Parts: sequence; C-alpha cells; structure tokens
Amino acid sequence: MKNITALLTSFVAWIVSAIPFLGACPGIGCVGCGAACYTPAMSFFGLATSGIFASGVFLKLQPLFIALSAVLLTIGFFSIYRNKKFSNPEFRKMFPKLARRNKLTKIFYWICVAMSLSFIVYPLIYSDPQNDKELVSKLTKLEKTGSDLAFFNVDCLEYDAGKKSLTAYRPRVEYLAPQLDSVKNYALKHEIPMLITTCCSGRMPKKTELKRDEAVFVSLKKNDDWLTDFNPVANYYIEKKAYGDPKMNYDKNATEMFLNNENIDCLLDTLNVQNWIVFGNGFEACVVTAVNNLLERGYDVAIVEDLLISGAGGSPETKQKIIEHYRNNNVKIIQLSDLLKDY
Repeated sequence: MKNITALLTSFVAWIVSAIPFLGACPGIGCVGCGAACYTPAMSFFGLATSGIFASGVFLKLQPLFIALSAVLLTIGFFSIYRNKKFSNPEFRKMFPKLARRNKLTKIFYWICVAMSLSFIVYPLIYSDPQNDKELVSKLTKLEKTGSDLAFFNVDCLEYDAGKKSLTAYRPRVEYLAPQLDSVKNYALKHEIPMLITTCCSGRMPKKTELKRDEAVFVSLKKNDDWLTDFNPVANYYIEKKAYGDPKMNYDKNATEMFLNNENIDCLLDTLNVQNWIVFGNGFEACVVTAVNNLLERGYDVAIVEDLLISGAGGSPETKQKIIEHYRNNNVKIIQLSDLLKDY
C-alpha cells in the first residue's frame, strides 16, 4: 500500500507541476483560442472555457500549482524514506521481490522529482513576464472594448514593390480606389479590425515585406507568431496559396483561404466579433468563399453591393443571382453609403 501511495503521490505531483508549464509553452498566447495547439493546459485539463479567462488563471495560479507539487513530492518522500521496509537491509534479504519493487518506486519517485523540477524551472527561465502581461492586457482589452463588427477586404489589395507596402489596388479594382480608401479610413477612425487577402494571381507580400503597423501577417502554417503582434483593432493579412497559374489556382482550390490557412479559425475566435462586413474582388469565387465560410461558422454577414467586383469569368447576371440568393438566406445586402451611415 505504501508503494502505491508513493507512486500515486509522485505521479500527481508530476502532473500538477506540468500544469503551469503547459500553460506557458510555447507562450501564453496559445491559450487565446483554446485549440491553437495540443499543449495549452486549459484545453487539456478543462480549466477554462475561454482563452481570456485561461490566460489570467494561469498567470495567477502558477505559484499555487508549483507549491502543491512541492507538497505532494514531500509527502511522497516521507512515504518512501520514513517507511522502514524501504530501508531495512534484513527486510530486503527476506523479500527480494518486494525490495525490487521498493527500488523501482524510489527510481520512479526521483524521475517525477526531476520532471517536476524541469517543468517548474523552464517557464521561470524562458517565460517573458512582461510579454505575458502585455498579451493578457490585449486580450482583456478585446473582451471589454473590442469592436462589435469587422471588415473583410477580399482580394482588392496587392503588394507594391516600389513603395514596399500593401497599398496597390488590383487592376479591376482601381476605379473603386476612393471608395475603398474611405472604408479603410473609417475602420481606422472607429477602430474596426479588417481581414485582408490578395488575389491568387496578384503580388502577395512575404512576411518579411509586410510592415507591422500596416497589417499583422497570418501565415498559412499553424503558429502563434501573429498573436505576438495581436491587436483587437488591427488589420490582418491572411496568407493564401498561389501556384502561378490561374487554372492551377482553380484546380488546387487556392481561393479556399479558410481551408488552406491553418490560423484563420483561431484568429476569428480570438477577435470574437459576430458581425462581418464583406466586400471585394473576384466576387463569384473569392468573395463567395469568404461569405460562405463565415456563415458556416455562425457569423452574421453583410455584403457591400457596390464594392463587389466580378472575377474574370463573372457576369452581371451571375453576380445578381448570387446576391439574390444571399438576400433570401438572411445575408444583409447593403450599400457603401449605408455602411458609413449606419455603423
């Protein structure tokens, strides 16, 4: 029974010490969406239902978990080394099997001690308290003062190599530049977040080319880099796939930014915005993809009709049919003047 008690106590101490480690690795930003990776302790242990709450919990409870782990390891130590059967030489000779078990119990105990110490020391050495506080502050700000709507600018912009910025409009969109600029300025003035994509055939910026104050780069592959620069009212550039050939882009579903970008769902959850205003280029393909995916995820969507540009294979008739379909399925169809007036 003593062996079992020592084993269980040591194992529980190990798990308890792992909780703050998991909560801080690879960064407290991970808990922002609850499923960004498999390590966030709040997902694994079910300690919280929202990323914001979990962030605060782990910052405050790490010392408690560490103290609890130390107490349990102390209990495990006394269970082993205050037990005469563990240390009595005569007993070990009389019962060699039990002696081997006792030895294995000791080995397991010290493994748990070593693992617990590594779990405890790692976040103390490698965590950045200032960065953690700033990130929690951002997430808390989002909960309290975040916008109740967001914009999705689909494929209107592309990278301007000359200016080294994401300011060039696609050729089919240039005639709407003043209107699009007004939306951009409106978003900045009212602190409304905006998602931005570039057409698969357009000039897409690399992460190193995009200025942080211009937009936060959200990579195709899952990572938490974008959370480091997270701001509830920022622009977010959603990286898309591109194959250099229109037919190949179509065949390989390059327009499916929700399918291909592994961070976008986490971003949506972190932004925590219910109402989305969508507009953009390549209406029949890319804009429709954005609208449909937002609807499938339960968001409320409005489309700015006079900021919709058909793609190369589109037609006014097809465009109108799609708009009517959305109108009949609880998607708001608005004009730019309505947007600037009502919101």
